[in-house]
Amino acid sequence: MKPRREARAAAVLALLMALALGGCGGAQPAAGASQAAPAPVPAQNAAPPASSRPGAAESGPVAVTLTAGGKSFAARLEDNASTRALLKLMPMTLKMEGLNSSEKFCYLASSLPASDQGVGTIHEGDLMLYGGNCVVVFYKTFDTKYGYTRLGRIADTSGLAEALGGGEVEVTFTAD
Repeated sequence: MKPRREARAAAVLALLMALALGGCGGAQPAAGASQAAPAPVPAQNAAPPASSRPGAAESGPVAVTLTAGGKSFAARLEDNASTRALLKLMPMTLKMEGLNSSEKFCYLASSLPASDQGVGTIHEGDLMLYGGNCVVVFYKTFDTKYGYTRLGRIADTSGLAEALGGGEVEVTFTAD
């Protein structure tokens, strides 16, 4: 009976995680529309071919700029499969929603390669990928039990929380 109890506990945990992350959805359905899972929010702005983008063929950390609320933030991306795929989407503008007064997130139209791992502590300025298709910008430091794929980090977070604001915000990601 022990495996059945573990399976039940895993199912309950999965349900609780789904409910806790319910705020990670896309646009709200129109009146009368079904309450099916929200559609992923597509990245806006078509990206130029990879060969014409700065940093696209480089190995090692790549410099990018995030712009939100009229302010720009320099960041460095990790060198991994997720960031190489993300660079192919840049430049892009995402409509990001807030969660827990500590992060902004947006689901991409398609998944990126992911290797979620427990990170322990999220730091202000961390750029993460959750579940392969959710880009997250953190503007507060806190401990977490969730797993993420590390994308990069904003170097100077001065004014980041203010630029991201209290509601939905457009964030533009550009490879330098």
